[in-house]
Amino acid sequence: MDEKATPAAVRIERLPVEPASPPARTVSIPMIAADRRRVRRRLFATDGCAFELALPTATVLPADGALHVAAETVYRITAAPERVLVVRLRSIREAAFVGHLIGNLHRDVDLRDDAIVALWARPARAASPEANLDHHVTEQPFHGRPPGEHAH
Repeated sequence: MDEKATPAAVRIERLPVEPASPPARTVSIPMIAADRRRVRRRLFATDGCAFELALPTATVLPADGALHVAAETVYRITAAPERVLVVRLRSIREAAFVGHLIGNLHRDVDLRDDAIVALWARPARAASPEANLDHHVTEQPFHGRPPGEHAH
């Protein structure tokens, strides 16, 4: 029986410096926010290249950041779609209220021109009807930081 050999993994101990001129090819590695915190594991890019992550504790893989740069290829972390709460803002008062609400949940936000996007959480959804916010829950890439990274 002919078995395929597991490809040798590229060991990643620190994130690379972004190249001055982009390589000819970019390979995306989609991850949800929580997975961008998991920095000690093995993962595979869509082209089959294997990576063994051995990054320092508390490292967060940046959405849209490079994971590895080879001669002709940059392997880039991308934000994968996940469940988010999108609140369209109609006033500075609403922006302050939503910022306070999401901040109390220790969630980061992804700021847009006319909306605040946060990882979906039942407490935020429960508070939004009484505040009469223009909101909806959907699946889309979240570019903010994953939960669990707050400090006081």
